[in-house]
Amino acid sequence: MAGRFESKLVSGSPVGGRPAGLIRLLFKRNKRHVVIAVHERDLFDCLTLELSPACRGDELISIELGERATGGDQAVTRLVWAPDVAVGR
Repeated sequence: MAGRFESKLVSGSPVGGRPAGLIRLLFKRNKRHVVIAVHERDLFDCLTLELSPACRGDELISIELGERATGGDQAVTRLVWAPDVAVGR
């Protein structure tokens, strides 16, 4: 699944095929919020995974619109960083 659109991203990416890394760098350095609109489901899933919280204080809010969003807050997902208990052992 990832390989299908990854080849499209590699050619135009200044960070060696990792646009999520560039996005993370920009909002971390500038202490800003970033809003990204994506029209391809595979790309949405990839960016959601790549931009998931990795450090204390990180947070990701994903909002799905359209057919997959079914009423109320079901289309809004808030991911907050939490320590991995398996790593601390």
